[in-house]
Amino acid sequence: MPATGSRRREIVRELADRLPQALWIAERGTLCYVNPSCRSLTGLRLAPDEPAAKLCDAVHPQDRPTLLGYLRQPDNADFACRLSHPDGSVVRVRIRIFAIDASPQRPLCAGMMEDITGIGTHERRLGDVVSTVSHELRTPLTSISASLALLSSNPAWQLPPAARRLLAIAHANSERLVRLVSNILDIETIERGSSAFERKRVNIGVLVEQAIDANRDFAATLAVRIRLAEASACEVNVDPDRFMQVMTNLLSNAAKFSPPGGEVEVAIASQPGKVIVSVRDHGPGIPEEFKPRIFERFARAATSKPHHNGGSGLGLSIAKEIVVRHGGTLSFADAPGGGALFRIILPPATRANRAANGADEKEVA
Repeated sequence: MPATGSRRREIVRELADRLPQALWIAERGTLCYVNPSCRSLTGLRLAPDEPAAKLCDAVHPQDRPTLLGYLRQPDNADFACRLSHPDGSVVRVRIRIFAIDASPQRPLCAGMMEDITGIGTHERRLGDVVSTVSHELRTPLTSISASLALLSSNPAWQLPPAARRLLAIAHANSERLVRLVSNILDIETIERGSSAFERKRVNIGVLVEQAIDANRDFAATLAVRIRLAEASACEVNVDPDRFMQVMTNLLSNAAKFSPPGGEVEVAIASQPGKVIVSVRDHGPGIPEEFKPRIFERFARAATSKPHHNGGSGLGLSIAKEIVVRHGGTLSFADAPGGGALFRIILPPATRANRAANGADEKEVA
């Protein structure tokens, strides 16, 4: 006789309870199930007579914005963070989140945790090697790039056209290598948690206008205009330099994919519980085959401007990581009427999240 629905649920529960991996299920960030392995790893308990536990309760305070950012993502996630036990010990874990129901009304997700405290030593050594090599490369590459720029731009040196063309190619490639090394250093330090985020309570409109001004000349070289179409007065807790890095990536990408004479539109909107910064272009849009990989490392979509195809493919990956570590989300969609639309969603600045995020204080992400 087939098992009834309730019996099937009991079987699934028994299997989950026996799993050696730490398993949890949460609705709106509130835990509704943790298996024994998860209780052992996190120290969290779920008892009928106790208040509902939040997953954030087990996470190190400095890593909570990162967790919240990933929980707000509509897709699956895989990242590392730290757990704080009541006895004061800290455990480094890898968390995998699987979206079960991404609806805003009842977001439900499941996750698994793995203790990687022991693996961390190997990862740190590997990270140190990457960091050392990158640093050792960046200094001579910067010098080479500057020298090539000087040779290319000095009118006093009458170089043959063929030599000037070769110099221009060498200069462009050296700049590309400098950007690549800088991006590798960025993503490595952010993921290792050794990148300092100095969050401050700031007016988001001021930062967006600064980002537009900083990228206006680059867009002009492509015959593209950047315009702030809409701006709501609102404040957020962010690291201004890191936010500028995200905006620069989105604005430069939008300019690259815009047709000559096109316009990049930026808007700031304030809604209950969130601040939205959007960047849209009027280009060909994001190819369907590229959409699943758009935030992956080294993923690049071809543009109609061959001389601007030399990106590292790390920019959007770094931008999303930065936004997530501010407790926000970075998403994309097809823009109405054509083109691509990217949205940064951040929590508004309040006294509560200011204290939780350590605003105006240097903290390690």
